[in-house]
Amino acid sequence: MTKTLRLFLSLAVTLALAAGVSAQSSALLVKIPFDFYVDNTVMTSGTYVVSLTDSGHVLQVSGKDRHSGVFSMTNPGSPPAARNKNALVFNRYGNQYFLSEVYWGERGITRQLLKREAEIEIAKNVRGTRGTQITAAAR
Repeated sequence: MTKTLRLFLSLAVTLALAAGVSAQSSALLVKIPFDFYVDNTVMTSGTYVVSLTDSGHVLQVSGKDRHSGVFSMTNPGSPPAARNKNALVFNRYGNQYFLSEVYWGERGITRQLLKREAEIEIAKNVRGTRGTQITAAAR
């Protein structure tokens, strides 16, 4: 990773931490029954709070206890067919899951995560599958 990119990511995380997360009413609570990746970070199965920072571009995924978590830069995504549903979408390669999109149905917001090195590498090495999307309902 180049120095500039590292600096940018560090600055983005610092700004996200300084800005805090958006109001609790926009936070999603979701129980994920499998280990998964957010960017290149492995998250264990469990209950998570998913929210956007005040900027609306940075996703925060944190354990329900808020003691562990990760931030991820996102891009706007296309709204799902069921526009009023909250959901997390994962790409699955073999037995590995990668958070791909988050829908806030009641707010009409969709955010997409970029594919990172870990997902790209695993996708190259998994034979016989292009990746399957798995959707987890969120409250």
